[in-house]
Formats: sequence, structure tokens, C-alpha cells
Amino acid sequence: MSHRGPVLDHLDLAKARHTTNVATSAHDRMLSLHRYFLAASTMKAAYERRAAEYGIALNPDHFDWNQQWVYLSLWYATLFVVAEEWVSDQTLRDDEVDALLKTENLDLLRRFRNGVFHFQSRYYDPRLTDFVAAGAGSAAWIRQLHSSLGRSILARLSQSQANLGKPTRLG
Repeated sequence: MSHRGPVLDHLDLAKARHTTNVATSAHDRMLSLHRYFLAASTMKAAYERRAAEYGIALNPDHFDWNQQWVYLSLWYATLFVVAEEWVSDQTLRDDEVDALLKTENLDLLRRFRNGVFHFQSRYYDPRLTDFVAAGAGSAAWIRQLHSSLGRSILARLSQSQANLGKPTRLG
């Protein structure tokens, strides 16, 4: 891979292949899923940096609450996109991920995503508050889901790159 980084290298690989090869299609699909996962991971890292620097903003009275809320909201909402694809793609299976996705938290997260990406006239709309109001359990669940999805996606991408004879460099 080049010095430009794994995302650009993967885009080059995807552009270079204009075939209907099943292995290539599956690989490209995993690359797309990985792209969404990277978006979620970027927002998670931004949220965690802010929380580490200014303390976790548990309520709107905290001076950094708005900034942390933006990063947290985008993290959760973009992670739902990954989870939604995982559920809909019958070829994606991982015992740990699948067990996490069978809980009621998935529907709360879907509603949260809708609240983030569709205008809500009420500032404290239940779509935005119900998941967070579930407390430490929902926070632990989403962290575990993020970790498990990341592990499984990276393992699948590494395997599919090996099957295609491509060097592995994912992050």
C-alpha cells in the first residue's frame, strides 16, 4: 500500500476492479461497511478526547455538553448504519455481534439515529433521549458493539484481502 493511507489505497483498489467477481463484490461490500465503521470510530475518538480533556458532560449545564453531544450523537448514529447492514446481510455472522444485536438496545439505537438525522422540533425528543436514558447499560452496550463490530469487520477484510492476494493494512 502507498504512503497515502489505507482509505485512499482501498478506494484505488475498488476503482481498479470493475468486475462482477463474487469475491471482489464481497470484498468491496466489506470495504464499504468498513468506511461507515471508520466514520463511527472517528466520532467516538473525538467524543472520547473531549470527555478526557473536559470531563464527561452528563447534563446540559456542563460547559462542554454541546460539543460532546455532537460527537456522541454522530458516533451512535453512524454506528447504527453499520449495525443495520450487519443485520440485513445474511452472510455476516459473529456470535458476539449477533448476540448484541438481538437486544432491545438496537431498536433504541435505530430511533436515536432517526432523531439525529431527521429534524426533530422538540429539543429533548424521546428518539434522542430514550437510548441515553437507558443509562450505563446502553453506554456499555454500544462500546461493546463498537468493539465487536470493529474486530469482526477487520478480520473479514483481512481475510478477503488475503483471498484476493492484496496486502493487508487496515486501521
